[in-house]
Amino acid sequence: MKTYSLPKSELTTGKRIRRELAVLLYLQLILLFLFGLNLTFEITLYLVYFLLLSLRQRRILYKISINQDSKQVEIDYYFMVFFPKKLFIPFADIKTRKLHKRQGLGNACETMEFIQGKQLEGEIRLGGHWKWDESTFKEIYQELEAVQSIQ
Repeated sequence: MKTYSLPKSELTTGKRIRRELAVLLYLQLILLFLFGLNLTFEITLYLVYFLLLSLRQRRILYKISINQDSKQVEIDYYFMVFFPKKLFIPFADIKTRKLHKRQGLGNACETMEFIQGKQLEGEIRLGGHWKWDESTFKEIYQELEAVQSIQ
């Protein structure tokens, strides 16, 4: 089994909280400026943000394990910023594609998406937040391309 992981400097709890909850802070400031302290807006904001975080499909992966014995890929990600989760995808079901995606305002970086069936299960990036090493990125892509060509 080959295991690849995100560099430790990109995975700190403080960075995860800052990057995931920055939008909540901006929305909070806008609501305070426009409406003042209004409990109904505050509760609605937190509820909607909680739902968006829980329903979001694009998962940022921090560890990928390719197991040739059990013929599956194990991807690890954080659910709701704090809770680590694992997902097992059989080789027959996984598809990968490499493309340039916009991250933020005008910043496009190379991204590899992991797709099971028609659903996006996660992605790793070469730039922006949670960036992977270029050599690791290429190794993962070559390994999964070899697996997909066998199928």
